[in-house]
Amino acid sequence: MPDISGTIDCSAWTGNWPFHRLRYRELPELEEKLREVGISRAFVAPIEGLLEQDPHRANICLLEEAQKHDLIVSLQMRVEDKRSRHPLLGVADLNIMDVAKALGQFPEQVFIVHNIYRREIEAVLKWLSNVYLDIAGVETADTLEWLKANFGLDRFVFAGHAPFYFPEGNCCKLTCSQLGQGEVEKVAFGNAAGVFGF
Repeated sequence: MPDISGTIDCSAWTGNWPFHRLRYRELPELEEKLREVGISRAFVAPIEGLLEQDPHRANICLLEEAQKHDLIVSLQMRVEDKRSRHPLLGVADLNIMDVAKALGQFPEQVFIVHNIYRREIEAVLKWLSNVYLDIAGVETADTLEWLKANFGLDRFVFAGHAPFYFPEGNCCKLTCSQLGQGEVEKVAFGNAAGVFGF
């Protein structure tokens, strides 16, 4: 079993979700849970920001600032699986072709696209060299082996997506992989360390 201590989680959340009670929603309990499963660093965003009235305005401002300060921009394809989404929250998943087209307009900007599904990966990686993808929404028997065989591992980072997903499930994609320690470490923390300059 590969050692995943030192894993960098590129997508975790803290705060209250109005549609159902989440585990690990407070920062101290989230930190404790992430450390328990082997995560040493995490990029955490406030859940409340997801329900911003005008996210487009906020995103344009963010892109402008990111380009000025050489920051990484992350984009969530979806927050939770539509099967667990509250019925009154009629928000559709983003269209991957629209996302790829939009990100392609900023070739110098580095992006991390979060919670992408298997069927969406090719649309991004085939056309864009400035984008990394997290593995939180990629489901298959040996996720890392499948990614390596189909796309290579250079553009994938780890994300547990807690508290919306159980972090153990995504950590299992690392610990249960049949790939070697070096390849697992690449996704667990190596690629993210390179992106963020650690």
